[in-house]
Amino acid sequence: MLSLRHEVPVRIAGKSEVNASDRGATVRVPNSARASPGPRRYQKAFRVTDCASTPIRQPCSKGLVLQMNQSGVSKPCTTSRADRGDPVPWSGAVQRIAWPWIAVPIVQMALVGSCATASENAARKGLDTAAAVGPRHDEAPRAEVRFDGAFAPYAQYAMQHNADLEASYERWRAKVLMISKSRRLPEPTLSFGVFVRSIETRVGPQLARISVQQSFPWPTKLEAAADAAAAEARAEQRRFEAMALNLRRRVAESYWQLWQLRRVRRIHEEHALVLRGLSETVGARLETGSATLAEQQQIDLSVVRVHDAVEAMTAQEQRLQARLAAELGMRSPGELPTSAAAPAAGAPAQSDAELRQRALKHPLIESFTWVANAQQAAARREQADAYPRFTLGADWIITGEASTPNMPESGKDAVIVGGGMTLPLWQGSYDDSSAAAEAEARAARAKGRSLQDLAVAQLEAALTSVREAARRASLFETTLVPQAEAAYASVLGAYVGGRASVAATLLAQKDLLELRIEQERLRAEFAIGWAELEDVVGGTVPVARQRPTPAKAQDELAPTAAGNEPAPAETIHEPSTGEKGDAR
Repeated sequence: MLSLRHEVPVRIAGKSEVNASDRGATVRVPNSARASPGPRRYQKAFRVTDCASTPIRQPCSKGLVLQMNQSGVSKPCTTSRADRGDPVPWSGAVQRIAWPWIAVPIVQMALVGSCATASENAARKGLDTAAAVGPRHDEAPRAEVRFDGAFAPYAQYAMQHNADLEASYERWRAKVLMISKSRRLPEPTLSFGVFVRSIETRVGPQLARISVQQSFPWPTKLEAAADAAAAEARAEQRRFEAMALNLRRRVAESYWQLWQLRRVRRIHEEHALVLRGLSETVGARLETGSATLAEQQQIDLSVVRVHDAVEAMTAQEQRLQARLAAELGMRSPGELPTSAAAPAAGAPAQSDAELRQRALKHPLIESFTWVANAQQAAARREQADAYPRFTLGADWIITGEASTPNMPESGKDAVIVGGGMTLPLWQGSYDDSSAAAEAEARAARAKGRSLQDLAVAQLEAALTSVREAARRASLFETTLVPQAEAAYASVLGAYVGGRASVAATLLAQKDLLELRIEQERLRAEFAIGWAELEDVVGGTVPVARQRPTPAKAQDELAPTAAGNEPAPAETIHEPSTGEKGDAR
């Protein structure tokens, strides 16, 4: 048992006790701090002073203390080895051994265990930003929502209520919240033991023992673990962003397919009205004998076929509307209008080189970069296991009263402070664990390069699809549909004048119907292709639109219905100069 203070008896003029009448007398204290029987040499003298009303300690010279009670009867004089000039036996050991063991865990705990790292703060900041516009966390029945028919409200609603996107967000949130766990210190251990057979000491029997132990890993282990967890959280964030882009593309695909179907159905309904009017005209001529029954039946057959197509599109509309509702996260969608204007076809405002650079930095590709960083940090964490782990602890031994009467320091408890460390013996296993993590990092980087190659191919396909759809949509809008309308008007006028047959009129009307349907399909295909392009490059792509004009060769072979020369192209938005991205 270690003790910093020790009690020794005092004497005055050969007496074993000091009374109140001895005030002012000289008190001598033995030179030895050990209260052992036998003669002692008294070298330190003190003078007895007045006592207060309560037991106090009166200061004596050279740092010793003489304690007297209210009646003036002396108590043992309490002093310390340091006050007497005696060396403390274990002080040097503490300085040489204990302090280095204590300093390392304290510094580690201050730098890593008690504060967030910069990578953790960055991960939490991104999570807080997404929480403001991200998925809603409620399972209550949602109120009926009414949309105005534009695409943007549908995309915004899907971002807030799609269940898959919410699941991705929660996985990201869980990764962020797990960062603090990775950098925390091991839990301390508190133990209690009772001596079934106590050890008898000079100051009394040892009754129980209370111990507390705290282990500290090598300082770089917690830091590397926090970096790995933060990198995993950033990887999950990039996956969430990639899923949000993919969700927007799917919503756009469902929306524009539904938009196309409704536009085509409206065209069929208008075509059915025209056929009914033609049927009435042929019926009137049939009474006068200027038309045949075969012509009447041919028109009625066309009317029936158009009505069948309209009914089929009504059933298909229900399926497309249910698909759009599923992407939005709605179980009872109600009516989902699509009243948006036809998308204006155009070329990307950015060059192909700029779009390629954006595609190579797609969130899904960057997620594998973060996965590789996480595995590199995990390799450093595994390497830390090759270094010792420290343990700091303290024991408190509860001591009972000594059996010897008037024993100095009777019942005084003992306190032990100690430390330890683990000996990392299996160096080969630690190296293998670190090498395995580095292999996982290389695999993630290889997967990222594979996705970059795929992204370049997908970008080329998306650009080709968008440009081709824009070209054909411009051709249909400026040339083919106007020509078909002019041809149908000419044939219909000839039929009214008796110069054309019903078959020719139906053929001209069929051509016009097919071209108008194809025109709406190309408009929707352009919008869907543009959404796919934004999904590939990982963000919004500005459009450089031009007023559509027919190609030069087509103008020479097929002039417009009005017979005027085509106006020169007028650029509405000038695109960035690039390899292939200039608008023409």
